[in-house]
Amino acid sequence: MSHFSVLVITDQQPDDDALAAILQPWHEYECTGVDDEYVVDVDVTDELVADHAKYGEGKPFDEFVEGWSSAEKRDDGRWYHHTNPNAKWDWWVVGGRWSGLLRLKCGEAPILGRPGVLGSRASDHPLASDQAMMQDIDIDALRNEAREEAVTLWDQVHQVTDGLPAIEEWAALRERVGNIEVARAAYWAQPAVAALKAQFPNSWSLDDEVDATRRTRDEFGQRAADASLNTFAVVKDGSWFERGKMGWWALVSDEKEEGAWTAEFRKLLDGLEPTAWLTVVDCHI
Repeated sequence: MSHFSVLVITDQQPDDDALAAILQPWHEYECTGVDDEYVVDVDVTDELVADHAKYGEGKPFDEFVEGWSSAEKRDDGRWYHHTNPNAKWDWWVVGGRWSGLLRLKCGEAPILGRPGVLGSRASDHPLASDQAMMQDIDIDALRNEAREEAVTLWDQVHQVTDGLPAIEEWAALRERVGNIEVARAAYWAQPAVAALKAQFPNSWSLDDEVDATRRTRDEFGQRAADASLNTFAVVKDGSWFERGKMGWWALVSDEKEEGAWTAEFRKLLDGLEPTAWLTVVDCHI
């Protein structure tokens, strides 16, 4: 349903068994089938009562629940779901769609996991790696490359949008117009948005391109440089940190503002010991 990137930070180089142990607290029991210490009985009675009131259509409560949920009724008369309440993934692989996200310094040997579907990777650079010690990663090269790509995009964007009316943000337009279909049509009909769509026909959302219209060239480039190693989540010292809660079809809820997450991420990286190991993992949920 959804893929997302996770950076696992360890003191020693982890093999697959070590990574499995590190990531295990967040497995989805319904898919992995592993009934371990992370899987518990969660009381979902109140949630089911609300569902019954909304969708029950006159059915007796117990009958509704049996057809609605996998929860089981216990001796105390309440309903429980046997699950891992902290579930984040149903399977994972080193690299995957983000294979090659790390960039090594010259002379270092890349360590690669598996590419994504149809061989998709984050980078095909000869020094691209999925695992490395912090001191062996060429952070400056990654940040400079991201900055150069961003300012090139900024130049292309401003070639077609300079002189056109500023783009009204979707949230503001949606609130002003009301009807979502009318708002959507109005958004894409804005002269600058239409110009960007013509210039970048393969960009589905135009998020980066629209963002470039709102920032200076230097600011846009710096933001890209700061985010060059960002992943959706980080696992370190037995804790999971993430930008938001990933759901099906890559829908994210409770998402941190991108700039705030980037600042946290950069502070974390810059504070790591040179001997810390970084492993990029593609998680699926």
